[in-house]
Amino acid sequence: MKRRTFRITLDEVFGGDTLEAPSFFELCGEVARHEHGNCTDNTCEIPSLIEHGHYFAAVHHLAGASEFPAVDALYAKYSKSLTIRRCDKDSREWWEFVEPFSVKCHDCGAIVYGNPVDETFPDDTCASCWKRVGVESFIETFRDSVIESLLWATLVWDADGADVGNAEDYFDEGDIPSQKYDEIDQTCRAFVAQNWEILGHYQHEAHNLGHEYLVMAAHLDSGFFRYVSAEHGEALREKAKADSLPELHAYEGDDGEFYLD
Repeated sequence: MKRRTFRITLDEVFGGDTLEAPSFFELCGEVARHEHGNCTDNTCEIPSLIEHGHYFAAVHHLAGASEFPAVDALYAKYSKSLTIRRCDKDSREWWEFVEPFSVKCHDCGAIVYGNPVDETFPDDTCASCWKRVGVESFIETFRDSVIESLLWATLVWDADGADVGNAEDYFDEGDIPSQKYDEIDQTCRAFVAQNWEILGHYQHEAHNLGHEYLVMAAHLDSGFFRYVSAEHGEALREKAKADSLPELHAYEGDDGEFYLD
């Protein structure tokens, strides 16, 4: 039995190229790559749609954006297969996949897409305004500051129940139980991503803002105003107060060793 091939041929005025694939889905991918495959704009949804295999949504977005001969040829021949319902479903599934690792540019408001496969946020420049969008770098510094402050704020108790100093004098971040470390990391990542439109203006203050975040997440009535504007500080305070970070417990065991859990 001969296998079916799906193909389109462009008019001669557009080069007369023929694009073909063994399935309609893959043909949509060929068309999307033909029209927009060289795009590296991290604020353009098409490269992300192509990269993550959402070809129906990719050609649908291209059809509504401008004149693309291959897309026009695809719709002319296979329009019944490219229903609005099908394309919208594919678009929603793509957005649910990439949205957790995408942020709004703090300067121009464009959505800058991250990489959900690697679970990383954008860490370069916004292609729309060329402002630095160093989310991953910010998160690393912000999280490390939160951990430093958490160790500083945690008291160590000896076997007699006496305070013998701060946990930072006995432990470092590598001593934090992995489950609690992961919880801190995920909480920090979520806070930064959700508030990047504000935090992006203060990328040089990542370390200081990490400490301020810990203060507010601990439900103390201070934080942020020393490093950001009053308007931004109020917004960040309200968001941070809604978060909670795991508590650390540092103590001397019966064997005379100090433990952190």
